[in-house]
Amino acid sequence: MNFQSDYAKKMRQMPIAGGSEIVSVRCVVTLPATHALNDIIEFGELPEDHVPVDFVLDSVALGASAMVLAVGLLNAGKTDLSAGADDGGASWLTGSTIGVAGGVARPTVRAMWATNPLPATKRMLGAKITTGAVTPNAGDIALTIKYRAAHFGR
Repeated sequence: MNFQSDYAKKMRQMPIAGGSEIVSVRCVVTLPATHALNDIIEFGELPEDHVPVDFVLDSVALGASAMVLAVGLLNAGKTDLSAGADDGGASWLTGSTIGVAGGVARPTVRAMWATNPLPATKRMLGAKITTGAVTPNAGDIALTIKYRAAHFGR
């Protein structure tokens, strides 16, 4: 199942950098207590011709034990995290257990900084539940993504 923030639903628009500034957006998704293994969380679209600079994933306690998350760009069908070369070649964060007790996580691999700008394509920022919680809880998970226009340096 896919869960979406207001940005992913297009109820709110992801801002676009007008110059060399870094844009920061916090995309919140409220998960129901029915979330499970392989569920996808859609946070919002990385705008065309923009590249990620950093992110912070934050969560309340979403499961009594064993919940594991991965973060990155979603594939075109929004069914999994992309491993495409333009999307960094891998997930930006893997093995995160912040959903168990709550907390924050940052990128752990180089893939985020290897993401290529695509001038005519928006790509969905997302997370995947790679290990489901034994006893899932409802609650908020958020991605604060920082990005910039690609034409101001790489």
